[in-house]
Amino acid sequence: MGNYYGPYDAQKILEEFRPQELGITPLFFENSFSCRKCEGVASPKTCGHGVDARVVLSGTHVSTILRDGGQLPTEFTRPGSGRGLPPRPIRNPRSAKQRARRQALSRPASDYARYLAKLKGVIENLPLEQAKRATDIIERAYQTDHTVFLFGNGGSAALASHLATDLSKGTHFPGPASLRSVKRLKVMSLTDNVPMLTAWGNDTSYEEVFAGQMGNFIQTGDVAFGISGSGNSPNVLRALELARTVGATAVGLTGCGGGKMKDLLDCPIIVPSDHMQQVEDAHVILAHLIFLDLKSRIERTVTSDESAPRSDWCTGGVGAM
Repeated sequence: MGNYYGPYDAQKILEEFRPQELGITPLFFENSFSCRKCEGVASPKTCGHGVDARVVLSGTHVSTILRDGGQLPTEFTRPGSGRGLPPRPIRNPRSAKQRARRQALSRPASDYARYLAKLKGVIENLPLEQAKRATDIIERAYQTDHTVFLFGNGGSAALASHLATDLSKGTHFPGPASLRSVKRLKVMSLTDNVPMLTAWGNDTSYEEVFAGQMGNFIQTGDVAFGISGSGNSPNVLRALELARTVGATAVGLTGCGGGKMKDLLDCPIIVPSDHMQQVEDAHVILAHLIFLDLKSRIERTVTSDESAPRSDWCTGGVGAM
């Protein structure tokens, strides 16, 4: 295996290194350039003939060029387009493999950076006023001893369980000791009872799995909080329809323009994105904003001491230690 050189190394190889005397068989790799107007092998970059004189070497051995008196064999040449620069010189096969491996490893990192850059734009345009309205609605339910029902599918089901934990437990623990004697917010996640979900799905239809459960409890003044990235999940829509029928307030986290869901909501919180994963990312952020805002409001009802600990990113929530 000979050493590999780049497109502008030909003249240097012939004039300075004298590869035949060193016992080296150099190779030009695909799309290396040479000059049609020069005697022997040269580069238009160094000889001054410019891009119009370029020809392409396709795996041509320097030893073949030397054997034929320094003239480039016609079967190995074609006029160059003169567009762009030739590839970076490759010094040996091992370094080429190492560079290829580094490039392969860097591609995922670039993908991550692009994803985060797009997500940053979504986060900067979140509907914060609507999130605050949702907190107002939940606070009113808390003050009037009503219940918040949460539901969704897939990742939205996981968020329903997560937010139910934050709102019911995280609003009180950890926190000031005075919170422990204060009433709790009544919250129910309709995604957690697997036997109930499968019973409704099997005996009626999957469209009824949330409305069927909620029908036993929901009443006027309660809050139905649906989560759907597309805004078109049939079982979420069905539960929201039931909520409106009984006079409950309908709140929803959605994206992708809001889908059919937005027309059923008293408080639509629509993430400005059609990318489902980024919609779900934003939903988690909005859920935490709602939770932390409510926690702070409840804390203020039991203490007027401004130096008392306030809700922040290191207290409360799911799995808090």
